[in-house]
This record gives sequence, C-alpha cells and structure tokens, in this order.
Amino acid sequence: MHLNPMHWQYLVAVGVLVVSTLTLLKRRRQTVHGFRLLPGPVPLPFIGNLFSIDAKKPWMTYAEWATRYGDIFMIRVLKQDIIMINSERIAKELFERRSSIYSDRPYLAAKDPYGWSFHLTWAQYGDRWRLQRRIFHQTFRAEAALAFRPVQLEKARQLVLDILSAPHDFSKHIQKFSAAVIMSIVYDYEVAPEHDHLVELFERGNALAMESLTPEASSIIDAFPFVLSLPEWFPGAVLRRKAELSKHCAMQIIEEPFEYARKREAIGSNASAMAFGLLRATKDVDDPSQLQLSKDTCATAFVGGAETITSILKSFMLAMLQHPELQERAQAEIDAVVGTDRLPNFDDRPNLPYVEAILLETLRMYPVVPLGVPHATTDDDNYEGFFIPKGSTLVANIWAINHNEEAYPEPDVFKPERFFVGGKLRGDKSTESLAFGFGRRVCPGRYNADNSVWIATVLILCSLKIAKARGEQGEELDFEPTFSCGVTTSPDPFPCSITPRLNVDIHKLSTADSFE
Repeated sequence: MHLNPMHWQYLVAVGVLVVSTLTLLKRRRQTVHGFRLLPGPVPLPFIGNLFSIDAKKPWMTYAEWATRYGDIFMIRVLKQDIIMINSERIAKELFERRSSIYSDRPYLAAKDPYGWSFHLTWAQYGDRWRLQRRIFHQTFRAEAALAFRPVQLEKARQLVLDILSAPHDFSKHIQKFSAAVIMSIVYDYEVAPEHDHLVELFERGNALAMESLTPEASSIIDAFPFVLSLPEWFPGAVLRRKAELSKHCAMQIIEEPFEYARKREAIGSNASAMAFGLLRATKDVDDPSQLQLSKDTCATAFVGGAETITSILKSFMLAMLQHPELQERAQAEIDAVVGTDRLPNFDDRPNLPYVEAILLETLRMYPVVPLGVPHATTDDDNYEGFFIPKGSTLVANIWAINHNEEAYPEPDVFKPERFFVGGKLRGDKSTESLAFGFGRRVCPGRYNADNSVWIATVLILCSLKIAKARGEQGEELDFEPTFSCGVTTSPDPFPCSITPRLNVDIHKLSTADSFE
C-alpha cells in the first residue's frame, strides 16, 4: 500500500504520542536509589495534568486527588512536576522539621517578566533573603509590633466611619484601611481620603501579580516563553500586555513611596517608619545595591501586608453576613466586657474569646493563600519511602488541610465554637495559623497583620450591624458568593446592608478623646 506524505506525518505523530505516553507511564513506576517515585494522576504528553485542574478552585481538585493517591502525590503541569501536600502532619514534617532542605523557593517564570523579583516572599533562599528577613524581623517582630497599635486603632476607627458614610463601598474602605496602616508604618505616608494614587497603584499591580505567580500559571510562560514577545496586535498577546503593565506598576510601587520617605527624611523628619530607619542606616554607605535592598524590602512590606489584611477582613464580613446569630453572640460578648461608654481597644483582647474564635474560624474557612507559597528543595530527600529530588517544587494545600473532617468536623460550616474546649478557648493563636506559612518561610509580618485584623474586626462588630441587602419590596436578597483566584483569594464584592448598632455612640469614633 502506498502512503502519501500526509499518512506518514500521521503515523509519526501517533508513534511519538505512544512513545511519550509509555515513557511517562514507565517514569511513574521507576524507583531512584531504591526509593519509589510519588504516585499521582497519569499526565498526558506535554500538557501533563493541566486540563484536569479546576482553574478557579485548583485546591479542590488537589483535595479530590488526595482521596485517590494519598496526602502527598505528584502532578505534572506542562513540563513542571509539582508535589502536592494535603496533610498538616506532612507539611510540618517537611517544611519545619526538615527546613534546612525545604526552605527554598522554586523558579517561577512569571516572576521577572511581571516585575516581582523584589518581593521577599518569592526570593530564593540565600544571603539576600537572610538580610531582608533580618530587616523584617527588626521592624515586625512581636515586641516591635506593639508600637504600631495606636496607628492601627486610629485607622480602624476611620474604617468604621468610612463604611458608615458609604456602606456599598465597604470593600474599597477595607482596601484603604489595609494600605493606610502598612503605609504609615513603612513610609509614614497618610493615605488620601479618596482615590489615593498609591493605593490604586497597588490594587492594579497586585491583582495582575497574584493572578500569575502561581506554579500553574507560571508554567505556561515557562513552556511558551514566546508569548511575552508576541506583537500587541496578535490575539494571544494578552499575557505580554499584562506582564508589561504589572512590571510598570511594580516599579512604581518600589520607587514612589520610598522616594516620598527619602525626601521627608532629607528635610529632617524624625519619623520612626521603616523606610526612615533604613535610610539613616545606609546614609553613609556608597553602595547602590544597599539602597535597592531597602526599597525592595519596604515594597514587600507594603504589598504583602495590605493584601493579607484586606483578604481576611473581606472574608470576615462575608461570614458575619451569612451567620447573623454568630455576629449577635460576638456583639453580646463585646457589650458585656466593654460596655457602651467606650469603644474596644487592644487591652480588651484577652477578655473577648468568642471574637478571637471568629477570627480563627475565618482564617480556617477562608485561607488567604489556599495553596500556600510553594517551597523548593535544596537537596535530595526521601519521605516514607518516596524519593523527592533536589529542586522539587512542593505545594501545601492549606485549603484541604483546613477542611480535613477529622481535625475539623463539618469543615464546610462556619463554627467558631470548634476552638473551645471545656468552655475555654484553645491555645491556638491566629499568628500560628497555617495561613501565615511554615518554618523559615513563615510570614515575618504576621504579628502586624494579626493586630490590624483584630482591631478592625472588634470595632466593626461593636459598631455595625451587617445584614442581607433588601429589594424594593423589603425582601432579603440572596446571592452566591464568588471569589478571586490566584496566589491569594478573597470574596468578590457582594451586596449587604450595613447600619450602625443602636446601642453604640458612633460619634465616639471621631472624637479626640476616643484614642486614649
């Protein structure tokens, strides 16, 4: 039988497909140095498991796969192997007890094109990371974070006033509050009441970066680097446009607020903000790299702090809307402890365990980073007979861990009571939540984030009533919440009714003597 060129091409393609498939299947059965390779779903040639992953909720796909392959397994996305961990026990064993091996970050092809190489979170383990981490520790360690409480209290009270003035824009007010706190601490910068340039800049740049800095999304750029060079008129040039815009925003985030602080320090400001301290420490150092390190570290604090606080508070608002009975119980606790003659402050925290439990349950139910930030190995290792090679990318499925039925019965139900034992709050602290990461890569700004979130939470509960929005006939409007998806996740804006509580004097929020 005569075969024309088209037939030959078809046969060659089929042959390549068969060989590739057999090779991948064989790879799954191989052992290395006597240790087995991790199990996982069989990848298709070239694309791997990419099309089997729910793009909007990948953590749920990985949780479902864990029921088939165990709490640690391997997937392939294009040409990248990713080890998924769905167990707190395994995550802590590897990321904390074996932190000397598991504290690196993997190569992310999107990091440089999107302009986010400055960020400490994605920095690879090394001398520069250690130096940045040391700077963070000096500014944001638990003892130092106490100094930020007056700023956090002031901004939280302004948040409540802003929400009352325009309840439908509560998401924007939360974003402004988060940025206002961290920018005051880092740059001694006061956010404008409306349309602050730096806040809007952060919103644009952060949205683009959080969408693209996941291992799954970054693998597309790694496999198809040419997408960043496509001409602008080409239909597939959207990634190039997003990368260019993100890089421009990142550059402005690094430079503009730091330049503001530099000018103020130059004219003799005695502010104690993070940027001022770094400028004074390096004033006589003739090394451009030191100045850049200071800029990058401050920008990391700004971006990371604002995003974390915003996400947690939006999730808290959603939880209170959906569970009015829990909101009322927390408000009753505040009324009993604080009374109605003053507003809550940080001294009240030990006496408000139910408010604490609501914060803990918010972090459990709605983790800010549902898949954590990926770790990478700096050496070969083995775990329970499985081989984990040097340079492996490992991802902890925080969402799955927090929804483990054995640890958290009825995991899809918002139940602050689960954190009480014998009527007393368990020893859990929000700063120890898995939401802040593991081991040497735990979030260094967690104490600041914890304090900001708590004071905003307690003041909102004390002062406001969050309820379902109503239609023209007075009927309650139901809705299905949706969430952003990327490195971080938080509820999209949703309808609700926010009114002042009748037994609270809202005017105290704006009086000078309320900041005692």
